[in-house]
Amino acid sequence: VEIKGKISFARQLATYPLLVGIYGEFERDEFVDARVVDYGMRSISAIPKIDINEAKLYQIEAVAGIGKRTAGKIVASRPIRSYEQLSRIVGEEKARILKEYFIIR
Repeated sequence: VEIKGKISFARQLATYPLLVGIYGEFERDEFVDARVVDYGMRSISAIPKIDINEAKLYQIEAVAGIGKRTAGKIVASRPIRSYEQLSRIVGEEKARILKEYFIIR
């Protein structure tokens, strides 16, 4: 793992060796459950599947279809206790997208 700014770079286990950029800081030899948000030649970008209340602004806005304004609304409205509350904040369509990337505890 190599950390540059807000992204930790690593390689996935097995198969073809892709470079994986994960939004967030992680320790060497730490396993991370992450969701792909973008891709390039021989590389992917991902965000960890974490609680939306713990996610950083840049992690939320990395999700396609969720911009800086929506991510800001989410951060300002914390703590978020349910997907229904999240739907009221960002709308049903964006809440459905975010449900694939984040959990709510």
